[in-house]
Parts: sequence; structure tokens; C-alpha cells
Amino acid sequence: MIRSELHGERCHGCGAPLTEADYYERHPVVFARGEFAGCRGVVIVAECSCGHTKVVPLSVDLRPAA
Repeated sequence: MIRSELHGERCHGCGAPLTEADYYERHPVVFARGEFAGCRGVVIVAECSCGHTKVVPLSVDLRPAA
């Protein structure tokens, strides 16, 4: 299911589609910077076979984290 959520995302290193990444997993986070600072959310961490890692924001809960 994660692969379908990465459609169109590409590796910054080699340009390969992240749907072909060696590792990917969802992680709950609290955003620390930017427009959603202090909000909970979910990101996908994808590691390409070239060794680059990309963090892709997936969702944001607009209620501030406690």
C-alpha cells in the first residue's frame, strides 16, 4: 500500500521512482518546522538502492500535539 502512496516521488540522488525503493515505512511524527509546526502527522521514509533517503509527508492532523 505504501508504494501506491509514493506515486510520482523520485529519489533526489539517482532520479529512480521511490516505488522501487529498497526500504520504506510509515512513521508518526510531530512536525517541528514550517506551516505545520507542532502538529502530528505521518511521513513515509524511503531509502533508495543508491543510498539516499527521502522523507515524504503523507498526512497532517491539524490539531496541535499535546
